[in-house]
Amino acid sequence: MYRVSSSMGQSNFQYHNRVQEGKKHAVEGQLHSQQGLNRLRENPVNAAHSIRFQSKEMRMNRYQQNVDNVMNKLAVTESHVTQATELLQRIREIAVQGANGTYSQEELRYMAIEVNAYLEELGEIANAKGGDGLSLFSGTRTDVDAFRLLRGSVVGSDEQMITRAMYTGNTQTRESAYGDQASISTQFTGNSVFWAENQRIWGANDVGQFVVQQDSDILIDGVAIPLKAGDSIQSVMLAINRADVAVRASLDPVENNLVLESTVPHQLWLQDGENSTTLVDLGLIVAGRESSTPNNYHPFARISGGSMFDAVIDLRDALLIGDSSRIGGGALLGLDRSLDQVNLTRAEIGARQSRLEITGQRISGDVLTYKQWDDQMRGLDLAQALIEQKMLDSAMSVSYASAARIMQPRFMDFLK
Repeated sequence: MYRVSSSMGQSNFQYHNRVQEGKKHAVEGQLHSQQGLNRLRENPVNAAHSIRFQSKEMRMNRYQQNVDNVMNKLAVTESHVTQATELLQRIREIAVQGANGTYSQEELRYMAIEVNAYLEELGEIANAKGGDGLSLFSGTRTDVDAFRLLRGSVVGSDEQMITRAMYTGNTQTRESAYGDQASISTQFTGNSVFWAENQRIWGANDVGQFVVQQDSDILIDGVAIPLKAGDSIQSVMLAINRADVAVRASLDPVENNLVLESTVPHQLWLQDGENSTTLVDLGLIVAGRESSTPNNYHPFARISGGSMFDAVIDLRDALLIGDSSRIGGGALLGLDRSLDQVNLTRAEIGARQSRLEITGQRISGDVLTYKQWDDQMRGLDLAQALIEQKMLDSAMSVSYASAARIMQPRFMDFLK
């Protein structure tokens, strides 16, 4: 039940007038901001969709930045690998020249000096840093040089030269996300890029009676391989060969020791897991030196398959002593395999770049799509808003005019 009073008409007019003014202010706010959704409570459903689209757009922009950063890093890496390829091609030309046996000892020595200069440059490339000052080829140990270049005396030369290159990085690489469930490696490790041949390691111990002592893991190239107490050497080999790692295990038929061979050119990375002595017992590594991986091989283990540096050093030393057969044999073969490896790396870089270019184009399209969908949720139909504003203005003008005629002021109103 409503109480009828003389002020009821005026109160109703003021109430409805405030409602209309609120609608008018909302439309004017939309016109001012050029958005149809200024407050979440105006349209909760559209607001929820808009927030979701904006969140997706922000993620896409972050992925696009990641793609751009990886593309820049890959471009720098490709530049250095290309330089290494060009140097190796020139070194190979020298090797072919030196192998034909028509040059004098002095001329071969000049070739060796040139090869040594290229070797120094290869060392600079392998230890190169990106624009951020971090090493390109040392894995996640980006604060150190990828290779430690050891120098010493060389037969046929009066000066100190590089005699060995030791990898000091690790096998881990950083991943950069370019999708909700997609990422790509941003690095190439030096013990793969600058490696020439498949590496093979013969353990120092007879493993005929070998048995795993307790449940434990061994790590090969950073991949954990679980073993169980009581496993024989055949079970260990089976576990290694089934693991997701580029290594093949076998038994030497003569000395009955375990042989590990990489299936793609790289330096093997061997570690015993916690509470494990399996690789030590097999005579592959020595205890107490896991921190110096990969230079923890057993001193009596036989190792074959060297790095790009080993191939170039072998060629330089052969040129210095004038050994033509060695120049055209093992040295030239090592260079060819080094070229194959760097060309494979260049192909992998190109494949990643192509993949990221396609991904970047897709992300750009997705960002535009989400922005359009958000605009549809928050956007303003300008023509409709202007019409609504005019209608509200007209309605309020008519309302005021009608109220002025209906609620005529009386003498008593001025006495209140």
